[in-house]
Amino acid sequence: MEKTLLILNIFAILGFPTVFAVIVALSKKMGKFSTQIKILMNAQQAQMRSQLLKDYYTYKRRGFVYEAELSDWISQYEAYHSLGANGVMDKRKETLLDMDTKEDIE
Repeated sequence: MEKTLLILNIFAILGFPTVFAVIVALSKKMGKFSTQIKILMNAQQAQMRSQLLKDYYTYKRRGFVYEAELSDWISQYEAYHSLGANGVMDKRKETLLDMDTKEDIE
């Protein structure tokens, strides 16, 4: 009840047009912020895809993958996938999981 009275008092002091203008301004800022976040997410996803592919082809050429490398690759793959990735890396993940592994870097 107290919060409702407080909000009504704020409206009475500032006036509804002022409050409406503030809400509209904040809404525009949030829209711009949301767009910028999406752009950054897409850029990060592209960078991660590039690194995953680079590492994948390195391991594939070599013919095996170290366990630590595989663990790191899978962790990055999961982060990449959580950004809404398509299925580009899924088959490569399965290929890496089927590759010969070695315990540690020599």
